[in-house]
Amino acid sequence: MWLSHIAANQAILQRCLALPTVGKARRALISLSIGISLFVVFSVYSGLVIYAKYHDCDPVYSQAIRKVDQILPYTVMDLANSVPGFPGIFIAGVFSAALSSMSTMLNSMSGVILQDFIRPLWGQRPLSELAASTIMKTIVVLIGSLCVAMTLIVDRLGAIIQVSRTLSGITAGASLGIFVLGMTVPWLNAKGVLYGGIASLFSAGFVAFGSQHALRSGTLRFANRPLSVDGCLYDFPATNATLNHEAVEEAFWVFRISYLYLTVVGFVTMAVVATIVTWITGPNDLSKMNPDLFSPYVQFLFPKKQQIPTDEANGVELKLLQKAAEAGE
Repeated sequence: MWLSHIAANQAILQRCLALPTVGKARRALISLSIGISLFVVFSVYSGLVIYAKYHDCDPVYSQAIRKVDQILPYTVMDLANSVPGFPGIFIAGVFSAALSSMSTMLNSMSGVILQDFIRPLWGQRPLSELAASTIMKTIVVLIGSLCVAMTLIVDRLGAIIQVSRTLSGITAGASLGIFVLGMTVPWLNAKGVLYGGIASLFSAGFVAFGSQHALRSGTLRFANRPLSVDGCLYDFPATNATLNHEAVEEAFWVFRISYLYLTVVGFVTMAVVATIVTWITGPNDLSKMNPDLFSPYVQFLFPKKQQIPTDEANGVELKLLQKAAEAGE
């Protein structure tokens, strides 16, 4: 999942292209990997602390919160309420991180729309820097307003994190497959990539929407950790909800695949279908392929006269990245 968000993410790629050398891009990605690892560790630790705190007074069942997604801010307000200013700093940090990520994605999306849709429609006439800047700003305002308006709908979809990861996982596998196979499998042809991408979207979408339907219909439920309300020190209205659910086996086994594995499902489908279609329609002739466009680690697959040294390949890679960055400006 994290590989798709890093290796096949438009915002990450644009940030890497903005760096002057490949070495600095590598160091930036290493720093990012360390940060993600720490984020995962702290998330797991936070989950353990939250369960230890509320295992005998479930805030969802006691109606202190409406959804499980609200458990972290509720915990911060509950535990750190006595520390002056800390809850405000936490909420400000969450909003700042959300707006920062949203800003990055909006800038990336506006650049893609300008380069791939507006410039071709513009024709042969040159697009001035002022006009390009105005168009990109307009796109950011429109899409940003739509994103903010969509929060009113997302709030009613249940588990926000699961829904967002599910929707992104449908396309993440295909995107990751196109990037990885395109750089490492030189004999893969365009038809294989096309049909592999379509099959990846259909397979991941089938699993995603099928599991969501099973969850909504009640045929798929998962067991929670043991919870109770015996330790609650406040009164709350009684409900008929149950604290623990046993998994129901009526749902098709494919729909019981976790939404966190949708990227894997899409990537594997992409690789298998693309390979099969390529061999049916005929693989690329490696003698006619440009080795500069592929990873240095697969140079040995090309005929000896076409191979380029690893250092030179890195230099060519940097030049190609710089040209791509200039083309995107």
